[in-house]
Amino acid sequence: MASRILLAKVLYQLSDYAQIEMVLSGLDHLDRDARLALATSYHMTEQYEKARVSWKKLLSDDDQAIIYSNIGDTFYNTGEIDSSIFYIRKAIAADPLSDLYVLNLGIAYSAVDESGRACAHFFLAAMRNNNDAASLYEHENCISWQHYWLQHVPGTRVAATSNTFFPELHQDLISANENYMLREYGEESRVTLSDITRTDVGVVLTFRNQQQELLHRWVTSSQKPSFVLRAAGDTRIAKAENK
Repeated sequence: MASRILLAKVLYQLSDYAQIEMVLSGLDHLDRDARLALATSYHMTEQYEKARVSWKKLLSDDDQAIIYSNIGDTFYNTGEIDSSIFYIRKAIAADPLSDLYVLNLGIAYSAVDESGRACAHFFLAAMRNNNDAASLYEHENCISWQHYWLQHVPGTRVAATSNTFFPELHQDLISANENYMLREYGEESRVTLSDITRTDVGVVLTFRNQQQELLHRWVTSSQKPSFVLRAAGDTRIAKAENK
């Protein structure tokens, strides 16, 4: 038994997945590394339902994020996209700063024609320097309608209060004047800042215009914003930026 388990682990290290199932067949009470090798062998040989069962048995161990992601991938490959999305979101909850899991969630959303959510996740993963996400973001022409899908960028929502001329972002609160003039593309309109969605790489500012439409704009400290704000009735111009 011990020699077969050792052989399976060697095959796993050599990425020779096809033989692992045969080597471990009939053995009980496998240690974690052997169970990991078996789950991976099922996954890599496209036995997704067996892989799913094996991955779930590993959830009590460490590295829950990658296990959830692998379970999500098995559902994706069997066409069960809603379940795939459920488990990839659990992976992100366990590792919120992962660019890979955010990319995978974007791919899953794309598979069910949730183009806005897909672009939002490609964008966030690309901002975290994931090249595959950047390629998909460009391929899907997401930049051309960014203002429409920015609302789907995942992050921490921050509440708003009104007691200052210019937006100031504190821990979980925005201090903001009720009315601003938003200038972009040569035009200016009166808006109210309603909330901010904060991520590790920037923020989404959400405004409401006089027609009660929501406007979403991306701001990051590393890029010049495409708009400027001034408090309504104030002649000073202030660039919008996260503090």
